[in-house]
Amino acid sequence: MPQRNKIALAAAMALILNPVVDVPLRLPVFGEMDAVALTVLAIRLFVEKAPKDVVAEHQERIALGTSVFDQDLRRSREGLRGRLNELRERGLAVARSRRRTA
Repeated sequence: MPQRNKIALAAAMALILNPVVDVPLRLPVFGEMDAVALTVLAIRLFVEKAPKDVVAEHQERIALGTSVFDQDLRRSREGLRGRLNELRERGLAVARSRRRTA
């Protein structure tokens, strides 16, 4: 993929995240809409300019549920489940110790 496409995407994302000209706060919906529209446009153009085989590979991974996003989501769920179990066990231990001292 040409370097200019990556630079264009980075510039668009920088503009979206740190706009030079901001829509007044009196019109909050329009400010949010232009950021969403620019994001969609930037990503769409980036994907259109990407090599077709790379896009097809990523689309296949998305369809199979094996994309990097899917992997990160699974790891996050597992980590959250483990942390919630730790907190539950800690809460049960505190409740047991309070019952013994009461």
